[in-house]
Amino acid sequence: HEPQKPLFIMVVVSTVALSREALLLLCFIVVYGSVVSTLDGTAQAFSLVPPTATKTRRQYHAPARISTTPTTTTTTTTLHSLKPAAIPLMDAGKALARAGEVLIDVSAALDLYGGGLSAAGAELRNAGDGLAQAAASTRFKTAQELVTDELRECGTCLAQAAQTLQRAREEAAQDGEDGLERVLASMKEPVAQCGASLEESGYTILRKESPAVTGLAFMAGGESLRQVSPLIEQLMVDENDDSSSNNNN
Repeated sequence: HEPQKPLFIMVVVSTVALSREALLLLCFIVVYGSVVSTLDGTAQAFSLVPPTATKTRRQYHAPARISTTPTTTTTTTTLHSLKPAAIPLMDAGKALARAGEVLIDVSAALDLYGGGLSAAGAELRNAGDGLAQAAASTRFKTAQELVTDELRECGTCLAQAAQTLQRAREEAAQDGEDGLERVLASMKEPVAQCGASLEESGYTILRKESPAVTGLAFMAGGESLRQVSPLIEQLMVDENDDSSSNNNN
């Protein structure tokens, strides 16, 4: 920067009237001011002095509002009542238990203890008890799980009864009981079908299908029992005949 000319001229003009000491002091002040002004301009030219930093105001963003109100989800569960099936299932359970007792009595009359016939009778009786228990549980809407378990257990007992009937048939053939063999051979298939139908009915309840689907499974099981009924009656007649002949002898 060039020194300020107006100030320099004023200094030269005033030197005539000033004393030596005042002149020296004034010269020092003028020279110091010129040097400071020159250095300030040079520093700004070469960017030695950092520019004034401008502060940017940080904007404050409020956090997202978190709702503390609990959300509720409404679900609707429809429980179909099986109460109309209670009485028919109870009757079927009693009939199955009675059929098992008949087979046990026949095995006792023929002195076939511990054979396939008595084992089949025990399985039929257990199946009848389970079916009666399922019938009692159908009166309550909250007992569907229990009904399902009882029906499936009943189906398992009938499947095992069909297997033991095959063994009883073989034993009757070995003993020469041709009539008993024919009856047992005719009983095996409907007993197995009844067990499969009752187990299927339990699955339909477990899958929460409509009562109509469960009712169809019940009807199929009832039709199979209808085929077993005359065979059981025939065994009862044969048992009575055997008992009367033994008494006459």
